Amino acid sequence: MLASSAAAQNKCTVHTTNARYGTTCQGFVSPAPGALLAPFTLLGTCTGDANVFFNCSGTQSFDGTVVPTVDAGQSIVNADCSGQVTYNKGTPEELDINFLILHDGKELRGMLQNTGTAVQCDLIRMDAPEDHDDK
Repeated sequence: MLASSAAAQNKCTVHTTNARYGTTCQGFVSPAPGALLAPFTLLGTCTGDANVFFNCSGTQSFDGTVVPTVDAGQSIVNADCSGQVTYNKGTPEELDINFLILHDGKELRGMLQNTGTAVQCDLIRMDAPEDHDDK
């Protein structure tokens, strides 16, 4: 249902996600191939710039161990308001996320695509796109 709503808008551009977002992620992650899934949560902020590059920081809990986290990655925004972002490309911490852009960029909903993950993320815009300096 969300996909058809986003597709009906058919008006997203690279500027739709040029904003600062409050970010929460919840789910389960496998610590190693074939291992059981362990609980995972994240709370932080992500900022998307005019080139659809995201910088994120926050705190994550993996199976009860809480640590700070910093992620950065390039995204792709499609006119149908779907998208994809890869954080930490080429590293062991690489994260691939497919997402939907809802309510003119006020909300992003994503799901990790990495093997051994069952994690969903919600990003809620904290400011308007025009509040950003596009430098």
